[in-house]
Amino acid sequence: MNAAGLSETEASDTAYLIYEAAAWENICKFITSTHDGKFSAEILNDIKGKLTNAVSITRSTRTKLIIAGDDT
Repeated sequence: MNAAGLSETEASDTAYLIYEAAAWENICKFITSTHDGKFSAEILNDIKGKLTNAVSITRSTRTKLIIAGDDT
């Protein structure tokens, strides 16, 4: 913050963007290392599809009724 003359919010936002850029770079390196140095939208879409099929998130409301004196 001091070196760049940024406010706390600006410094936080900048740090977040740098973090995201570094994360994207790591993803790109991983993809190219596992696809013979190639990276394309087609490869990325294929990976996204595989991840979507591999991960399942279920959202539901669960209610548990506890009756006084019930030991089960």
